Amino acid sequence: MTHFLGVNSILHLLPRQRLDAALDVRGHCAETLVRDACLNAQLQTGLSNPLDQAIIAQAQERAWDISDYRKIDEIPY
Repeated sequence: MTHFLGVNSILHLLPRQRLDAALDVRGHCAETLVRDACLNAQLQTGLSNPLDQAIIAQAQERAWDISDYRKIDEIPY
């Protein structure tokens, strides 16, 4: 009998990722970049991945409220 691991099963085997900082092209902290990444990670409807989870965890640590934002549409890639 052959067993297959699904994507979610494999993701649980990976070490947890952490987002320490988001930097602009000059190497400075970029809060707007983190906010935009958070919105993208929270509102996307594709598969969850470790990077999205790290970004969402960072937003939760900062207690950001994104309830004023709504998704209009999504362009899959």
